[in-house]
Amino acid sequence: DQYIVSGDRAATILVWIMTGECKFQLCAHTSAVNSLTLTRQRCFSCGGDRTIRMWSLNTGKLLKTLRGHNDTVRAIDAYNDIMISGGGDKTVQIWNATYRDDITLD
Repeated sequence: DQYIVSGDRAATILVWIMTGECKFQLCAHTSAVNSLTLTRQRCFSCGGDRTIRMWSLNTGKLLKTLRGHNDTVRAIDAYNDIMISGGGDKTVQIWNATYRDDITLD
């Protein structure tokens, strides 16, 4: 299946099927959703609650919550199992299922 995802300031993420039908409403963030990215059958979201969340596009279930930023997480991108996030704490963090490396920006 092909999906489109949308997030809003009310901390809600909607997963849409290309036909225009809403498949899932994903709720776990406690403040605005700032960025979303899709990879394989997963959706990654980040927000003002300083978290990154990994969701299953098959079930709509929350798979994992990642914490590491000390300020709002502003942007994310992913490729296969590698995900990169940038935050208001001026760090870029590289994540996968088993480890995380931090890179501080000047």
